[in-house]
Amino acid sequence: MRRAAPIAIAAVLSVVIVVAIAAGCSDDEPPPVTPLRDISSSGNRYPTTTPHQSGVAVGESLLTADISEGCGDCHADVVESYRENGMHDALMLPSGRGSIEYELIGQEVVDPDTGITGRFDIGAGGYEQQLLFRDPDGTVRASWSMPIDLIIGSGTSGRGYLAARDGDLYVHPLAWYRELDGLALSPGPGFATHATRTATHLCVGCHTGVARPRDTRIDVGFAGDISLGIACSRCHGDGETHTLDGDPRSIVNPSRLAVERQSELCYQCHFSGGTQLLKPGKAMADYVPGTPLGLVQSVFVAKEPKRDSGARVASHVARMLRSRCFTQSDGMTCTTCHNPHRKVGTSGDASGCAVCHQTDDCGEAHGARGDRTCVDCHMANVPSSDIRHTTTTDHWIRKRPELAAALQVSPEEASIGALAIADEDIVDVLDPEGALPDATLMRVDAYLRGVDVAAEVFNRDAPAYLQRARTLLNELQSEDPSNVEVLWRQARVRRFGHDNPSALRYATAAAERDPSHPRVLLEMALASFGMYSAGDLGKALPAVARARRAMPDDLTLAHAEAMILEHKKRPREAVAVLEQIRDRRGPRSDLAEFGVLMAERSGINDVALTFALDALLFAPRDPDLLARASRLSLAENWNPKTVTHLANMALEQDANHLGALLALANAYLNTGDDENARQTARRAADAHPRHPAVEALLRRLR
Repeated sequence: MRRAAPIAIAAVLSVVIVVAIAAGCSDDEPPPVTPLRDISSSGNRYPTTTPHQSGVAVGESLLTADISEGCGDCHADVVESYRENGMHDALMLPSGRGSIEYELIGQEVVDPDTGITGRFDIGAGGYEQQLLFRDPDGTVRASWSMPIDLIIGSGTSGRGYLAARDGDLYVHPLAWYRELDGLALSPGPGFATHATRTATHLCVGCHTGVARPRDTRIDVGFAGDISLGIACSRCHGDGETHTLDGDPRSIVNPSRLAVERQSELCYQCHFSGGTQLLKPGKAMADYVPGTPLGLVQSVFVAKEPKRDSGARVASHVARMLRSRCFTQSDGMTCTTCHNPHRKVGTSGDASGCAVCHQTDDCGEAHGARGDRTCVDCHMANVPSSDIRHTTTTDHWIRKRPELAAALQVSPEEASIGALAIADEDIVDVLDPEGALPDATLMRVDAYLRGVDVAAEVFNRDAPAYLQRARTLLNELQSEDPSNVEVLWRQARVRRFGHDNPSALRYATAAAERDPSHPRVLLEMALASFGMYSAGDLGKALPAVARARRAMPDDLTLAHAEAMILEHKKRPREAVAVLEQIRDRRGPRSDLAEFGVLMAERSGINDVALTFALDALLFAPRDPDLLARASRLSLAENWNPKTVTHLANMALEQDANHLGALLALANAYLNTGDDENARQTARRAADAHPRHPAVEALLRRLR
């Protein structure tokens, strides 16, 4: 939610993630894990683990934990019925025959908008996903693959896939959608331009009962136990004492909580209609049921909404808060209609409505409703406004919801970025009076998020939000001049305002108090790089390199370090930085573009070709990219047939593309086909008369 080793033949990136098998067993150790089983003579394997098997090592720093937490000893009926609830399956291990994933083996999809080709398959370690670029012969010229370690989502609407590496969890580019009964690009616009997205604490935290951050000061990375699905403790609290004494008072019974506290159990993960932010030093796992959720997170929304962003997949609370049924009732909660221990009905029922309404309240006009329930008519099942190929029940209860559904706008238009550009006032719905700890700091973070999103999504400045953040930070600093959390945010505000010297001073002051704080290191690095770019050649490289060690997935830092190294006449090291982040995160179009330019400037054509082919994974119809790949293939002495294939693919998109014509003519020349070379050169001369490169080619052919 918050806001860059040469391979000469094909851009093949394989991130190897081994699922370690827990060995040995004692009273204190997890049970042994069923080994993987072969399904083909080639040695490829698929998992035979059960979806909720505990004691499985995932990557190098995560161990799956038992979702039931021993509650089934006394509450067997509840635990058994909960298995049918989607929350139980919110995070799972891959399993074999009979699973959705087993049926996806070998399926390949082409995104109609971008031409991106993805494939679900198996490798030596289990399931994997691939991105592919093929030439007209069907030959794969570029590919990327990554193993699947975890499944995210119950499958009620769809499923996504995660890979684990060094405690970081990466979202795969393809997701399975029930509406399609097949694969398509994962939710979010980013997957049109990059292979993976790093899963944040909030994202993963809403699919697990336990997920401990590696460092709460940044929003990615995990360590220790990670429960498969939403565990009992998520709503009932730590039950260790309760399992020993059986005392009802040693466990949280949500039905006995005040309405506000009871509702907040669901607010944790079903409030995507707002901007959710974790408080400093807090993780989702720090929330204690029965205490204010606002102690752990904030949810900012427009104080007076002027637009409707529609029903998002997890915006149930945000929509319900707009319903008269909720605002004018006394004691309505999510559990008025939903039993969290059971499967949610696909068509809904009227039991919740019957708390306040009588059967004949609908009047004579509804006498012909037949088998339809209150939900069918007053809570429309609409296309999700944030995830394609998915429908959701709109929890904004209205007399005629189908009319309002037509007024939806995109989530971007109602995002914190749009609010920032319009300078709309916002409120934390979990702490509207600002009475909880760090309330002002969270408001600062919301304003800065708005500035960030305005720049990233709309390419617009949001000076009013930036000034609001600055004013609040000045007030906080006057109260506590040495507060590190205030100082690094001061640095960020100054950097956003293009005042890098001031940003560096604030970041340096923060570093004197906490030299290992990742966000402090980030602000020092980016401010230093900003000054470096402006001609101040101070000590930017050490600052950027140190920040990258703390945040190795940060593309901006990777770009900065590479640019500094190139400027210092160390091109091989510069290109290696880009290759390193590519190996971690997979190909990205922006990284590929930067990598091609930097490698070409340094004369490292084999790496330039690798990045050029990476770019074609995301834009296989782009004539500029095809022509560039053709030219670089020619420079690397690739098979002339490949060079001509790439050039002709470019010319299919743009018949007069200069780069493609030159590459094609030179490919003919290299094979001694002078006649075709002359014809292509004349074609280039007709389309680009007196162009120096074309004239040079014609001179060669005389």
